Amino acid sequence: MSRIRPRGPSSNSRATIVKGLACLVLACSLQACASLSGVRDARGVVFFPEGVVHESEAEWYGSMLARMKEPSFADLARDPENVAVRFLVLSTWGRPVALRYSAIGNDIRRRAVMLSAEGEHVPGGIRAQKSIAMSRDDFQAVMVALEASGYWELASRDDISGRDGSTLVVESVRNGEYRLLTRWAPGYKSDSRGLTGLVDFHLAELEKSGLDMDIDD
Repeated sequence: MSRIRPRGPSSNSRATIVKGLACLVLACSLQACASLSGVRDARGVVFFPEGVVHESEAEWYGSMLARMKEPSFADLARDPENVAVRFLVLSTWGRPVALRYSAIGNDIRRRAVMLSAEGEHVPGGIRAQKSIAMSRDDFQAVMVALEASGYWELASRDDISGRDGSTLVVESVRNGEYRLLTRWAPGYKSDSRGLTGLVDFHLAELEKSGLDMDIDD
């Protein structure tokens, strides 16, 4: 009695399988790229994961961060070892300011940057910036203070909005997770909005940065 030996895939079948795997890899890559939305700067950086901010906010926030030459926290979140927090303050009449604390590998630092623009939507370059290396203990002390401010318990948004004043955008990365919080005029009714701790924290840290700034509420 003859035995029927199983036949391997033909050359055409193997080619089809390889092509299918290549398409799958490409689809996964496109899906990963599509998960980031917002302004893509000259470096090809996209700042916000899809759905985190409205398109107009992505345009506004992203354009300022690009001019400040700031990194994308959405990209930083891809590595679970990265830890960072960034405060972006956009004022109706004042200059845009950002303050970042980040621990990326062995690079642990504080960077503060201010644009020359006056107001929210007027383009401008970097007017002033200060970047200093930090010890891991000092960085951890900042993270503890951030925790005590109540930041992690706050919702990403509240229902208070207006035309004039400042907008505070806080981004954070830890354990591979990205988080964004935004508040209009955070100093307005800060007690009832549960923002007193966060307002006190971010104003104190901005003061430490050494940049000459005047932030309106």
